[in-house]
Amino acid sequence: MPGEQQAPHFRTIEQRLLHVVLRNNPFAQMVGVLFGGFGVIGLHDYTSPLRLYGWFSVLVLVMLHRLWAIRRYARTGNYDTPDVEAMRRRFTVGAFASGTLWASLPWIVQAETTEAVFFIAMLMVGMLAGATAAFGFVRRFFLAFTLPLFASLTVYMLLNPVPIGRLSAFALLVFYLLIIKGSGMVAHELRNHLRAHFDADLHRKGVERQAAELASANAANLRRREMLEGMLRIATLPETDTMRKLEQLLEFGCRALGLRVGVIAETRDGERRLFAKHDPHGQTDLAALPLHVTLCSQVIERDEAFSFANHEEAAARLPADYQGKRVGAFIGARVHISEGLFGTVCFHDVAERHVPFTDTEENFVRLLASWMGAELSEYFMQRRLRAKERQLSTLADAMPCGMAALDAGGRLLYANRLFAATFNVEDMPLIGRHVSELFHGSPEFSALVTEQVTSRQPAEFEYRRPGGDEERIYRISLVPNTDEDGTQGGCFVLTLDITQDKALQSELELKASLDPLTRIYNRKYLEETLDQVLSDRRRRKPVYVALLDLDGFKQINDSAGHDAGDAILREVAVTLRDALRKQDLLARYGGDEFVALLHCLDDEDLADTCEKLLQAISGRSFHYGGNDYHVGVSIGATRIRRGEPMHHLLVRADSAMYLAKRRGRNRVEIVPADESAVRIRNRTA
Repeated sequence: MPGEQQAPHFRTIEQRLLHVVLRNNPFAQMVGVLFGGFGVIGLHDYTSPLRLYGWFSVLVLVMLHRLWAIRRYARTGNYDTPDVEAMRRRFTVGAFASGTLWASLPWIVQAETTEAVFFIAMLMVGMLAGATAAFGFVRRFFLAFTLPLFASLTVYMLLNPVPIGRLSAFALLVFYLLIIKGSGMVAHELRNHLRAHFDADLHRKGVERQAAELASANAANLRRREMLEGMLRIATLPETDTMRKLEQLLEFGCRALGLRVGVIAETRDGERRLFAKHDPHGQTDLAALPLHVTLCSQVIERDEAFSFANHEEAAARLPADYQGKRVGAFIGARVHISEGLFGTVCFHDVAERHVPFTDTEENFVRLLASWMGAELSEYFMQRRLRAKERQLSTLADAMPCGMAALDAGGRLLYANRLFAATFNVEDMPLIGRHVSELFHGSPEFSALVTEQVTSRQPAEFEYRRPGGDEERIYRISLVPNTDEDGTQGGCFVLTLDITQDKALQSELELKASLDPLTRIYNRKYLEETLDQVLSDRRRRKPVYVALLDLDGFKQINDSAGHDAGDAILREVAVTLRDALRKQDLLARYGGDEFVALLHCLDDEDLADTCEKLLQAISGRSFHYGGNDYHVGVSIGATRIRRGEPMHHLLVRADSAMYLAKRRGRNRVEIVPADESAVRIRNRTA
């Protein structure tokens, strides 16, 4: 077959099995035709020869169809195309047609003698042996050929009165099942055998290919290794600045390439400027040159390394209008930094090379350019960082607040001028000291700040620092410094002197809480204090409220004028305040009414305190404009119930005060805390 003369390429074991089937099938077809001829000769006494020869002709045609299918799909030797499935289907159809044709033989003969039946059975068994050898390891072809045969023969023996027909049919069925099992075992062993050969071939080819690649690349790898080790030695030198490293890399590149001069050129604004060089003879021009007249222009135009080893290569690779020298050897590559294209790194020599530049050497120059680009990126980044640090340090020193940076351990990394002047009282370096060492006078505050340093949330504190003449108050803000990966990298400390702000705030708060006329607390401050007392459920000691209303004050206003009334109100406020204890509170409620918040032990102590206030007012005279004035005071007092509405409390105290007025004025009335204002107002004199 033509297909057998080629070397097929198999990707899978199934493709190889199919190849074996197709390669051995023509022989099986010849055996089938030979058995068919034996059948015609042996059965001509039992039926019409015309029927047998017709059957034999159809058998030959089916055999020719299968041979045509083999030639059509297998001669190319390519089993990795979509036509493989079509080939499988056609071959299966041919196998099914052959099996069906052989299965029709007993029905064509229609003989009822034992000899004819068993002759046919022996022919089929022989065909089955050939089918097992040719198709046994491909189950689809095996079943398509053999199942019609044995089904037909078994049915024939059961339906026709052949001696021991049923027993023969049962024996054929058992034999067929055993053949199926045996063909499966043969297929399994054959698959394993082919798979082993297939894997061995693949492994052998892979090993041969790897060996060839390793052998061809061994010299290049050794050369590349030497170059990489040299670059690593230079790049990892300790305490070497970037410019020194670049010069050493250029020197190493010259030695590795066998060239004299190496330069790093910066290309900007259409010009080439030398940035670093290695030139033992000092022949490199340091002046800036137009880019288009230098070889750098040719390097920048290409992604790969650009090189020529002699005059012929230069003439072939350089444009015709190039005005530079076309002699010597040259190799260069582009240098990129983080911001973009920086320039080129080039190595050249006036002498020509005997051999062209290899791929290894060009890759080495490209790698060297990448390495230099990384070094230059870091170099420029460090320069920008130092410039920004200077700017930030200047800006931080000009800030009106102190600022410091702490690491994750709470140690100072930076402190501006004001922070150092504030906390460096010992005149020692601050950098490296722990933040807790700055708050010697407050251990609790030091512990609080130390705890907040590792927190991810901002915090703000007030720190009172004792000074020489006066205490200073600082607002200290801790701002977390979180890295890009979310880890805590320390924090920033901002300090602001708020001593004057605090004093001004206290003064403003005091002014806001005082009555402008009497200089005692006003109604707003009273209500805020009462709200705190009413909502404080932890307090166990009793608190009382007393409402004081002056008697006879309206007559003074009407007769002497409001100026006299205001003067008397101021003196009354001073008198009442002096008569109270330090823990008590006095506020002007409005007009000539005052409210006292009293911390008494019990109702008896409350009565004594109110009586003292009454005597302090009614027992003295008030002077204004050369005249003496007397006023009285009606006092209504009650105990505060925790949680009751403020309105109910004040109404109850007001009702007690009016009860004192109805009962003769200038007296004290104390009402229970559980008595309602309505009942108080309805009391009789």
